[in-house]
Amino acid sequence: MSPFRPLLLALPLALAACSTPKPQGPVLVDRVEPPAMAATSGVLAPDRVIVEGSAAWVQTTVAEMVQRRAVTATERDRAERTLASGAYLGDAAQYLRLTPANVTRGSFQAGTAYLTDAFSPEAAPQPFQMSITVDLSGSDGATAGLSVELRDPSSSPTGGTGQLLITLMDPGVGNTAQLTVSTRGAASGDAFEPVASQPLASRDWRGSHRLDLDYTPGELVVALDSVPLVSAPVRLDRPAGPVYVGAFAPVPTMGVAIVDWTFTSP
Repeated sequence: MSPFRPLLLALPLALAACSTPKPQGPVLVDRVEPPAMAATSGVLAPDRVIVEGSAAWVQTTVAEMVQRRAVTATERDRAERTLASGAYLGDAAQYLRLTPANVTRGSFQAGTAYLTDAFSPEAAPQPFQMSITVDLSGSDGATAGLSVELRDPSSSPTGGTGQLLITLMDPGVGNTAQLTVSTRGAASGDAFEPVASQPLASRDWRGSHRLDLDYTPGELVVALDSVPLVSAPVRLDRPAGPVYVGAFAPVPTMGVAIVDWTFTSP
């Protein structure tokens, strides 16, 4: 073979490449947000959260967490583009399962989680924002109750009876859920009293949902899936202990998993 033959074969390709018009102006690229996600997010970590009952840490991948943390249509679209971007999303991640799904033996599977370092035990709670993303799963007919509570300080790691309670009751398949905000006084024996409540439409609640709490002294705003639902008169005028998140489900159980949990306060 002639030593010039490879050069002759390559020359037309080089000329064709040179003759291709270059794009004018900036090239637009459909960028996706990088998965800035470590093994945990916010406070969702074993060194900050105490678990009890049926609650357990579950190992998964960043790819799965990207999907399960998407609540709104915009977030789901962003998650799909992130997953399709070709970025490596196989690193280890973890979430907190409160109740297992589809258990049909026994009555009431319950799991609880406590964020122990949210508030100072000496001062009344300051303004705070808290966001909890849960993923509900299970067979038809399964339901679950979810509660978020600010506990009073005590000597035990999990605190005593709470002073603020937010409940999302009976989300399941074709069930009408009820979101309620309750408070209790400081006196011994005081019971929780509802201060705001919002019925929710009957629907299939399986999938991811986010509960946002925005507290300023005198008012608590609660949003579900980025939609404000209730604004309640709330004044937390005494010290608070840990933040409690609990779930329970009858038989068959609705699986409840915390896939994201953030908390910020001055």
